[in-house]
Amino acid sequence: TQSRGGVVTRGEAEVVEKQRGHAQIHITSIPYQVNKAELVKKIAELVRDKRVDGIRDIRDESDRKGLSVVIDLKADAYPQKVLNVLYKHTDLEKVFHFNMIALVDSIQPRQLSLKGLLEEFVSSRREFVEKRTRFELGVAKKRVHILEGLSKALDHIDAVIKTIKSSRDREDASIELRKKFGLSEEQASAILDMRLATLAGLERKKMADELKEKRVLVEELESLLGSAKKLLSLIKKEFMDLKNRFGDERRTKIVKTPAKAISVEDMIPEEEHIMIMTAGRYLKRVRPAEYRAQRRGGRGLMGSGEEDSITEFVRAGTHDDLLFFSTKGKVYNTKMYEIPETSRVAKGKSAANFLALGQDETITSVFALSKKNKGSGDASLVMVTKKGII
Repeated sequence: TQSRGGVVTRGEAEVVEKQRGHAQIHITSIPYQVNKAELVKKIAELVRDKRVDGIRDIRDESDRKGLSVVIDLKADAYPQKVLNVLYKHTDLEKVFHFNMIALVDSIQPRQLSLKGLLEEFVSSRREFVEKRTRFELGVAKKRVHILEGLSKALDHIDAVIKTIKSSRDREDASIELRKKFGLSEEQASAILDMRLATLAGLERKKMADELKEKRVLVEELESLLGSAKKLLSLIKKEFMDLKNRFGDERRTKIVKTPAKAISVEDMIPEEEHIMIMTAGRYLKRVRPAEYRAQRRGGRGLMGSGEEDSITEFVRAGTHDDLLFFSTKGKVYNTKMYEIPETSRVAKGKSAANFLALGQDETITSVFALSKKNKGSGDASLVMVTKKGII
């Protein structure tokens, strides 16, 4: 709503787990005005200067299907940590600054809010449509005037021919036609230019139909100019036509991010969802309605064409914290809403996208900490190992 400021733009990157514990970062889009070659060069410089650890190789695999930059990570790298460094030190994340200035009344440059900018734009469209309508009305009225003169001439065609034949020249004929039939100079000139083919029955009917059509058009244009509501409806219709003809899917994703006084949670509805983790360390969030009762002997869930057994099944609210306990005695924390919501049969995303797990580190259990428990001072968590370490 402000007239100036900055918008955080971030490229799309995903951590993909490969065989033998290796992982890759796939970059499939970059921010506006960022040069891909310069971005790849910058990442290579960070690796060379040892400002980022864990990158083994970087390749540009872009083709006509789209952008694709692949970063191979070392076996002991923390994928999410590497990605965060890239966001911080490269243009993979960039602030795009804008300053909304427009010419108001075609004279004065002014800094406008988003609402003011839209109001000025609609106002300029209204002015344009009004001018265009007045022009079209003038053209239509002029054509009606000519057609009325030709129609009058055809109704008295014998007298018109006699008048023209008895005249000395074109100018004299024009004067006589105006005097005898009450025509204007433009109508008299059109009659003198009229071809003999116009006398044919079909041509006369065509002229009568055109006259009727132009009179209806004049009436519509005058009605449009006389009604602000009709004018705005026309502007809206023209915009919808443009959308239908040229509209396509948004390429840049708009993500709800917090403003100074608004947190991410304020913009995410509180709903109960289910978090699923598989043996292959893939996570997904599913709505409870996706599930139904299943008898014994069922095959379980499928994802991406391959079976992947479920190791954790946690039901919690979207605002709740998920605590992931690992074999290294660590606890990783993420919000329920940060796990991507998918369908029941989708594969989900690798845990490396959310948790900075080591090479030989796995998750042993997941615990949901609700907002109510988090807010109370009595809540505690206890970890006990197999060998009795508490």
